[in-house]
Amino acid sequence: MEGSPNRVAAPPKRYSEVWAQNNEKRVIFFLVCAYFALRLFGLAEANFNRLFDEGVYLSMMSLESSGKAHIYQDIIFGHPPAVIWVGAWFWGKVHGSIFAIRCIYIVFNLLGFIPVYLIAKRFFSTRIALLTLLLMTTAPGFANWLGRNVFLELPQNVLLYWGLWFLLCVKKPWAQVVAGGLVGLSFLVKETAIPLIFSILVALFAADMAPRSLFPMMEENERIPKKSWIWVAAGFFTTIALLLLYLSRIPNCLHYFANFYFPKRYASDGYQLRQHFYEWQNGFFALSIPFTFGVLGTFWLAW
Repeated sequence: MEGSPNRVAAPPKRYSEVWAQNNEKRVIFFLVCAYFALRLFGLAEANFNRLFDEGVYLSMMSLESSGKAHIYQDIIFGHPPAVIWVGAWFWGKVHGSIFAIRCIYIVFNLLGFIPVYLIAKRFFSTRIALLTLLLMTTAPGFANWLGRNVFLELPQNVLLYWGLWFLLCVKKPWAQVVAGGLVGLSFLVKETAIPLIFSILVALFAADMAPRSLFPMMEENERIPKKSWIWVAAGFFTTIALLLLYLSRIPNCLHYFANFYFPKRYASDGYQLRQHFYEWQNGFFALSIPFTFGVLGTFWLAW
């Protein structure tokens, strides 16, 4: 009851938090403007990224759109097809304008900022949420060179972040199934969805088995519901099974996946699991989502 001698008064809010709450919409508007300014400045004259595969992806989009060649059937491609297929569909709409393709890519990636902001605000504060947006907007490495180049990671992050939002902020079994389904759907963008679901399920299972006394400072409505890992696994494996069934109808598709991402006897193969054990320790094969960091991050998330 209010006025009860046993009631503990809430600590006063920090000035920075009060300022953030009063200026939340203004700061978000400024960050959105900064997002587009940093990514669009000089983009029309920007060359292909020479360190990674942007030029390869754009070439495949052009070939797919023209009908001259198709990935898996005519071109060896070791990743899932979503970005290439979507880019090929837009290629004809924008008459082969690489600048327009990049702009569409930049706009889509912005959708991933929304769930991150909502998660940070839900579990921390408005100030932390705005600082998170600032980091994602301005840090080149964090945003894959500001997201100016067409890669696979950032489109995948859009699905992964929305999956995390359903898992953490909508405490219903159906939302956990949706979360797992979104992680599974992200496989269509990049295969790192598979090590990611391993990370999430280990964390959820460990948290489910742990006694509630380990979380004395956590409110009941902030805790992950019991058996969440089952619902997430159900959503993921149902989705991934349907995707693999669909992809298996494309000649050579699953064959290239198996050759690129499972151990082989050839020492020159750059994707052998045994040659990249350190990546399991620090990043789950360059895992695109930056919320967990390998085995250490999984256990930190769990406890």
